[in-house]
Amino acid sequence: MCPPYQSCNFFSASLEVRWEESVDSAGIALIAFACIFGGALLGTFCHRLVAQTLSADVSDALKQMISLIGMMASLALGLLVASANGSFTARNEALDRIAADIVQLDRVLTGYGAEAQGARTSLRDMLASTIERLWPEEGSGRVQVETGAVPARIENIQRKLYALSPENEMQKRLQSRALTLFDDLLQTRALALEKASRSVPMPFLVVMVFWLSMVFFGIHLFVAPNRIVIASMFIGALCLSAAIFLILQLDSPFEGMMRLSSAPLRRALGILGQ
Repeated sequence: MCPPYQSCNFFSASLEVRWEESVDSAGIALIAFACIFGGALLGTFCHRLVAQTLSADVSDALKQMISLIGMMASLALGLLVASANGSFTARNEALDRIAADIVQLDRVLTGYGAEAQGARTSLRDMLASTIERLWPEEGSGRVQVETGAVPARIENIQRKLYALSPENEMQKRLQSRALTLFDDLLQTRALALEKASRSVPMPFLVVMVFWLSMVFFGIHLFVAPNRIVIASMFIGALCLSAAIFLILQLDSPFEGMMRLSSAPLRRALGILGQ
């Protein structure tokens, strides 16, 4: 539990989503498409140059190498999907836990009495501010996971909880329970909202795109180009880049097309004060 009158260290870090640090999922998917489709085009071009010079043994060796790279790329793609989906699911579950902790904390403070009304009001204000930052309904829609005012709000609530003066054993237990719930709330919020970095490492993504490009290069190195081949390489590159786009969207749960729902926190906000 955090010491009296001090906010937890993991809430001191700034998590404002900066433009220069944000990653454009669509841009990365387009780059991946260009690399993969470019690899296929390069393979088609090289086919015209080496098709007549490759012996059977060399062709078999190259095909086995392409199969190995393709298997590695498949494993890497599966790991990326698992990592992004795990991050998305964990944050979704954390939001549900945050909402539950907030409602329980409000109920405990209600049972404490009128002296805890200030802490309840501050808790509700912090929740409303969090919803407004993470799910902006108007304007540009840029999400700010945290601003400079958040640590001050958290410390303010902590001060009010520690400042309570229990007059009987019941109030002592309620204050202890409130502090425990608030500490759990801080830790869960740190995991859900303050993990600004992506779970998918960029070097891993770059290597996977390179492998896919090499697979497309190798496949089309042995195929004579025609309209059907060109159309198939275009569709294949498009499908793979779309998969990368969806992975990056899952890995940005507070922005983009596949963002987390605000319903749990909004329901908790509606319950507070009742």
